[in-house]
Parts: sequence; structure tokens; C-alpha cells
Amino acid sequence: MDIKTIFKDARAYLKSLPGINWVDLDKGQLEMYSTKPAVGFPCALFSVSITRAVNHNHKNQQCSVTLTVRIAFDYTGESNGEVDEDMLAASLEYFDICQSVYTGLQGKSNGQYSPFERTSQIDEAPRRDGLKVVRFTFSSSYMDNSANQP
Repeated sequence: MDIKTIFKDARAYLKSLPGINWVDLDKGQLEMYSTKPAVGFPCALFSVSITRAVNHNHKNQQCSVTLTVRIAFDYTGESNGEVDEDMLAASLEYFDICQSVYTGLQGKSNGQYSPFERTSQIDEAPRRDGLKVVRFTFSSSYMDNSANQP
């Protein structure tokens, strides 16, 4: 078992979620562009990191993993106190997509790693380009036996 397995599984889980139009490795697409990010909105950009590795023996490590998922919306809605209920409902659809990210990943595992657990969900700072970005952090762990391979 290696980190690539978790990446592929996370990608498959995210691709299956309703409302997500683009899933990709987070390569800075939302930060490095000239006109518009080369993604379809709403998008899920994610990365998988080993945040801690503890030797089990000289060839095996217990690895703690962080899955970071950034959901970006090309947000143009209104939510002020003067907006009618229909416009407010349309403006707040991003909450539904965020909920589907949580429910779509929480507890998921293929049995080779511990189930994903959401550890945080935050709105990133307001952006000049008007995009709305919500960042999720999920944790997991697995036993890395790959050093035993010939």
C-alpha cells in the first residue's frame, strides 16, 4: 500500500460527487493564471500528504496522511438581508456541494487505510478574483510496507 492508492481513491470519490464539475491534483490552478483558471466550476482540487511517519520496524512505517480538498466556486450570488428567498437559495447552493464533499469522503476507505475523518472545513480568505474557496482537511493512516518490496 502506498500514497498513490489513497490519491486514486480520493479522486474517484470526488469525481462521483454531484455538483463537482472538475477534479484534479491541486497544482496551483487557482493562484497561477492570467485570465481565468483552467478548471470547470465548481471544482475540487486536492492533495495527499504524509504528515507523520513512525517506524514500526526497519522496513515498515505507520503513516499519518492528510487529504486536503479545495472546492472552488465561481461565486456570483447575493446573500444580503434584502435578497428574495429564491435568489438566496441559489446563492447558498455551495453549502449543499460542501455537504456532499463531507458526506462523500467521511468514513470512506478501501480497507487498506483507515477511514477518512474530516478534521477541518474553512472558508479561505476572500479573493480579488471573486472565487469562493472552501478547504477541507481529512486525515487517515496506513501501514507502508513498500520498503519490503524487492
